Amino acid sequence: MRKKISISKTIFMLLIFMMTILIGNENVFAATTVTDFEGLKSAVEGTETKIVVNGTITVTETLVINKDVKISGGVLQPLN
Repeated sequence: MRKKISISKTIFMLLIFMMTILIGNENVFAATTVTDFEGLKSAVEGTETKIVVNGTITVTETLVINKDVKISGGVLQPLN
């Protein structure tokens, strides 16, 4: 019986440790906030994976995105 308790405690502690690592690493890449087209272009061309648009940005040229990136917030408006 003593061994079962010891093994159970060990497994429990390992699970807690693994959860801490997984949850702790969730926000390793903080979002980059952009307020103009040049900032958006730079963020897309850089290593950023999360981009937050603050306000309205007029898109003046085509941006080619060759990676997984999440762009949220604000408005991206095409140049008329």
